[in-house]
Amino acid sequence: MAPKRKLSASCDSEVGKRARKVLSLQSKVELLDRLANGESVASVGRSFEINESTVRTIKQNEVKIRASVSAGGTPGAKSVHTTRDHVLEKMEKALNIWIEDQTQKRAPLSTALIRTKALNLYQYMQQDSDAEEASKATPFSASRGWFDRFRKRACLHNVKLAGEAASADTDGAEKYKAVFKEMIEEKGYKPEQVFNADETGLFWKKMPQRTYISQEEKVAPGFKAAKDRLTLMMCANASGDFVVKPMMLYRSLNPRALAGKNKQHLPVFWRSNKKAWVTADVFMDWFNNCFVHEVEKYLVSKNLAFKVLLLLDNAPGHPSQRLQFAHPNVEVQFLPPNTTSLIQPMDQGVIATFKAYYTRRTFSRLFNAMELNESLTIINAWKKYDIAACIENVRESVEEMKVTTLNGCWKNLWPECVNNFVRFSLTDEVKRIVAVANTVPGIGDVVVEDVRDLLESHVEELTEEELDTLAKCSSDEEEGNDKREEVIKPKLTLKSVNRIFTAAAVLSETIDQLDPFMSRSLNCKRQIEDLIAPYKEIKKDLLNKARQTSITQFLAPTPQKEKYSQQKVSATPSTSSAQKPLTSFFKPQA
Repeated sequence: MAPKRKLSASCDSEVGKRARKVLSLQSKVELLDRLANGESVASVGRSFEINESTVRTIKQNEVKIRASVSAGGTPGAKSVHTTRDHVLEKMEKALNIWIEDQTQKRAPLSTALIRTKALNLYQYMQQDSDAEEASKATPFSASRGWFDRFRKRACLHNVKLAGEAASADTDGAEKYKAVFKEMIEEKGYKPEQVFNADETGLFWKKMPQRTYISQEEKVAPGFKAAKDRLTLMMCANASGDFVVKPMMLYRSLNPRALAGKNKQHLPVFWRSNKKAWVTADVFMDWFNNCFVHEVEKYLVSKNLAFKVLLLLDNAPGHPSQRLQFAHPNVEVQFLPPNTTSLIQPMDQGVIATFKAYYTRRTFSRLFNAMELNESLTIINAWKKYDIAACIENVRESVEEMKVTTLNGCWKNLWPECVNNFVRFSLTDEVKRIVAVANTVPGIGDVVVEDVRDLLESHVEELTEEELDTLAKCSSDEEEGNDKREEVIKPKLTLKSVNRIFTAAAVLSETIDQLDPFMSRSLNCKRQIEDLIAPYKEIKKDLLNKARQTSITQFLAPTPQKEKYSQQKVSATPSTSSAQKPLTSFFKPQA
């Protein structure tokens, strides 16, 4: 068969691909006008030297093109730029928070579940938006194409999507208990050396729904403080006699309530990010700079070897590969999937006990504040409960936890280490919370169901309203701004320490004058002296520093004593009445 004849250069150029032609907005409007006048698609395409399919596409986008021109678009522009639906943007931000929250709670996610949640959030925010904003909203159906684009925008590459919700794995938990027991016996770990850590969300300012505070906040404009959320990382050993300093993760690094405070000396390990969730970097920071140091110090005080087993669940914020060789003296083990609710010690009553204590102490603080200041209303007392008071409340609640509670939570995983198991009674503690709450003036009638709902709300799935509030919190920080420079208060000076002693003396004198019982007033004055004892040591150090001679004083130049030098020169005997200069003896002879 004869070879195929090659096309000539001229023929090749004729059948080559047509160059892409982009019309300006002005040309597109002219094209649309000609179509509106009845001209055919083929005729318009030949006139503008474009394909008929391009003409039809321009016709389909006629509304957007004319809207862009009427809105002041540049006529010479060759593309249409449309503003994204604001309601859609708010929905996606809230949806991203919901996905993070579900991931932190180890709740399985699926594509269908995320799309359904997105549709519900969009409908809620569309109803909550004003009329002008709602009119600009575009139809939204949470399609598969939208989900794929959202997944790329939100960088959800690490989110595991499951087909259906997973239940607790009882068989896996039983198998791991045998493996755990064998590992403890083989490596010789003692209860003091075995730790478990877990994080939990806390709406630190939330009140029961039917209280006067919650009803007032619903109708009040602006930021909803009751929706403000933080994350706590709690860690304790199996013997129950040591709790690592809790890590508190908040949305603001420098809230106003902590202005000037040294974050290294707080009763919590203070960290922050915009969503207040534990990430891999945050967890490694806690592990290296808090857990290792505190546990080593504790084991030294117990005369035990620094050999530790840390037990964790498979949360996304626990980086298994980075923790494998993070420290030579710390072995990290991970619980099997879907066994957290069955055998993880922190989930067997420790976190629930802490939240019950925290709630009771919150009501106690409101009561004490109003008792000290009778003119203070319940709303104002609640507003004064800031993040600094929350930190103090967390410390006191952790300190209140009993050794039997911390030790007993290991019963399901390691029953051999539990001594005198006493189950924590949440029912009794709820009754105590109700009793304390009802002593607060103006709080309203608080019943058992209200407190139970409040305690369970910390672990329930976030509602559309709460997600909307959290999305706004991540953009507009109410209590602080991470970008501003933190104002550091000056260190203690001799003057400021003396002010402390003066205030203490005034307080002691006032108690002595007003209290008719001398024994009680003397006891109180002794306690005041004990409380200010550390400041006496500080004052002593400041006085010693003030008396110390600076080294620069020893290096100061000595002033020349001209008068003494002149007297010394004049006292020297001389053979002539006037001394001649030395050069006079070397004059050249004539």
